[in-house]
Amino acid sequence: MKKIMAFLLAGILILSLAACSGAPMNEAAPSQGASQDTEAEAPAEAPLEAGEVAIQAPQNGQKLVYRAEYTLESRDFDADRQAILAAVKEQGGYVSMEQNTGRKPTQYGENGRNTQIEARIPSENYEAFCAKLETVGEVLHKNSSVEDVSEQYYDTESRISFLELRYAKLEEHLKQAEKMEDIITLEKEMAQILTDLDILKGEKRHMDSQVQYSTISIYLDENASAGLPAGNGDVGNRASDAFSGTMKGIGAFFEDAAVALAGAAPVLLLLAGIAGVTLAIVLPLQRRKKKKQKNETDS
Repeated sequence: MKKIMAFLLAGILILSLAACSGAPMNEAAPSQGASQDTEAEAPAEAPLEAGEVAIQAPQNGQKLVYRAEYTLESRDFDADRQAILAAVKEQGGYVSMEQNTGRKPTQYGENGRNTQIEARIPSENYEAFCAKLETVGEVLHKNSSVEDVSEQYYDTESRISFLELRYAKLEEHLKQAEKMEDIITLEKEMAQILTDLDILKGEKRHMDSQVQYSTISIYLDENASAGLPAGNGDVGNRASDAFSGTMKGIGAFFEDAAVALAGAAPVLLLLAGIAGVTLAIVLPLQRRKKKKQKNETDS
C-alpha cells in the first residue's frame, strides 16, 4: 500500500513539474518569432537615390576651385560684349577686371578691337555660365581646370584653431606673470602668434573666395573684316590699298629724312668747318714733306 501511494505521489509531482516548465517555453517561442520578423523587415529600406547622394556630397567638405579660359572671335563685337556682361550678372557673378584695346575697323585689313574680361561666378553656376559663353561668337580656344584645395584648407583651419588656443593660454599666463622678464617673453610670443594668425586667416579667406566663386578669363577678339562694305575686301581694292600704303610709307620716309637733315644742319656745318680747317693745315705740310723727301733723293 505504501509503495502504491509513493508511486502516485511521484507521478503527481512529475506532472506538475512538466506543466510548470511547459508554460514558459510556449511563451518564449512567440517572442523569438517576433524578433525574427523584425530583423527580416530591416533590409526592406529603400536605397538612396542618385540625386540624394549628390546632395550629400557637399557634406564631405571637399573644397574645389574651378577655373576656365575662353578665347572668342566676334563678328558683332558690341553685342557679344554686352551678352557676356549680361550673362555674368544673370548668374550672380561680377566682373573683377576688364581691359579694352583697339578701335573699330573702317577698312579691310585693319586690326579690330579686343577685350579681356575676368569674371567671378558662383561655383554652383559655373557650368551654366560656361555653356552660355559657348553661344557667344565663335569659340577659338577653351581650357578648364579643377583644383582640390581641401588638404591645404583644413590644415590652415587646424593651425588657426591651435594658435588661437595657444594665445588664450598665454593670456592666462600673462595675467598671473609678475616678473618683467616673463611678461616681455609672453608678450613677444603673443605678438608673433597674432602675426601668424593674420597671415593664416588671410590665406583662408582667399581660399574661401576661390572656392565660392569660380574664375573665368574671357578674351573677345573682333573679326576685322566683319561689317565692312563688300567692295572693300576684293583683290583690286586690296592691291590698290597696299600700293598706296607703300607709297605713303616711302614719302613719309623721305619727309622724316629731310626733317632730320634740317635738324642736324648746324652740327653738320660745324663738322664741315672743322674738316676744312684741318685739311688746310695738313695738306700743305704733306706737300712740303714730299718735296723735301724728293730733294734728298735727287741729291
